[in-house]
Amino acid sequence: MMELMVLPRCAILVQFLLHTSWCLNQSHGIIAEREKAVQVHDYAHIYLQISPAANEPVLITTNPQDSSVVHVQDTIVIPENSSEAIFRAQCVQVGIVEFFLQENTSVISNIDRLGFTVTCMRSKFLGEVSSVIGWLSFSFWMLAFYPQLWINFRNSSVRGISLNFLVLNTVGYFCYSIFNSSLYFSTVIQHQFHKTYPQSAIPVKLNDVCFSVHGFVICCVFLVQTVAYRRTIEQQLFLWTKIFLVTCVLYMGGLGALAYVPSIQYFTILEFLYYISYIKLLVTAIKYPPQAYLNYQRKSTLGFSYGQVTLDFSGSFLSLTQCVLDAANGGSWAELTRDPTRTGLGALGMFYNLVFYYQRVYYTNKYGYITIATDIGP
Repeated sequence: MMELMVLPRCAILVQFLLHTSWCLNQSHGIIAEREKAVQVHDYAHIYLQISPAANEPVLITTNPQDSSVVHVQDTIVIPENSSEAIFRAQCVQVGIVEFFLQENTSVISNIDRLGFTVTCMRSKFLGEVSSVIGWLSFSFWMLAFYPQLWINFRNSSVRGISLNFLVLNTVGYFCYSIFNSSLYFSTVIQHQFHKTYPQSAIPVKLNDVCFSVHGFVICCVFLVQTVAYRRTIEQQLFLWTKIFLVTCVLYMGGLGALAYVPSIQYFTILEFLYYISYIKLLVTAIKYPPQAYLNYQRKSTLGFSYGQVTLDFSGSFLSLTQCVLDAANGGSWAELTRDPTRTGLGALGMFYNLVFYYQRVYYTNKYGYITIATDIGP
């Protein structure tokens, strides 16, 4: 049995505040880190705390899904009247392992819902590089909204942006926000994920959650601008866009019933979330053509921000780069398919932004900055 160590209270408090998963009620609850990422052959230190301290020794059993990836002590003993402990797990090969804790008494109320993961990666340096790239991608994608917002505000007009593009984008970010937030914050859904993909890490990071929620909020601001500012006569919702919106409502409602209603539950909530996330991928595939068509109708890209295009392209490229790095560092190229929405977003975003670059060069050289549309609106 590996050595049991008592931690300073300040260290436990820091771990509690930064990344913990807990359940507190009138009974004793246990606090533990949700995930650890370490390099192969290094040790992962897992912090535990009982709140409040038990008046009897607590014997906790660890249950790793794959003991060939991580070597860990079988049991942890938290002494009487002690509330803080740590145990070590050694990574012996690349992979992801989920742990589920059990204890020999009924002292701890939330032990049956408590799990955490240890990710053993090839290189800690590559993991840090991936994290930096992920935040850069997130930053570029977030900033990409603002050049178009500013142009609309400055001109008091939305004539350069497709109304179909904005509506579809809002639907896509709404679905993506539901997927990311649920998978990142819900321990129940995380358990379903590890049960389905036992050798894979949760594909959603904090920057993914921030990006999707931020995108949905900004898209709502864009829709307000379309009502308040002038637009062109070509800027009308297509019939197929209206049909798509109605279909999305029926699709989400039907799948939600099949996943959440106990009497007719046909698949898991995780599967429901993946089906919802596919709407975002579909929206990404179909939202750009209306913008390209509007540029074609007007024979101009005037009013359409190419600062947005540049930042969106950069974010897409970096997102794909991070996916490749994570797959290489995790020892499994299947990681690229664990979050198909994110991978698809990067690839489709790069392609369509190249189309917009071509339109800018072509229309500027042939027609100059001339618009043949007539403004309408308030």
